[in-house]
Amino acid sequence: VLRCYGSGTLPAQPGLITALKIGQERGIPVIAVSQCAEGGSALGTYAAGAALKQAGVFDGRDGTVEATYPKLLSVLSQHLPRPARDAALTTPICGEFSYG
Repeated sequence: VLRCYGSGTLPAQPGLITALKIGQERGIPVIAVSQCAEGGSALGTYAAGAALKQAGVFDGRDGTVEATYPKLLSVLSQHLPRPARDAALTTPICGEFSYG
């Protein structure tokens, strides 16, 4: 779980984006959530967020770290094939984030 600024941005550090791309290639899921109390992330709104999206980072929308982390652990514990895992990570199951 990657806690980002505002609507899903990070400092422009090439090494960070490279590490996220390597993680994506290795099948390591990363979910970006906002550190803001209200609003949530919207990857792609700004260039820094677009870089996260291109690196394969999932948009945690308005989910909190406290809700996103156990969801990630739960999904990973099911040992799903990657497409099913990715679908489970991007679909709310108990209101942990909204569709909006």
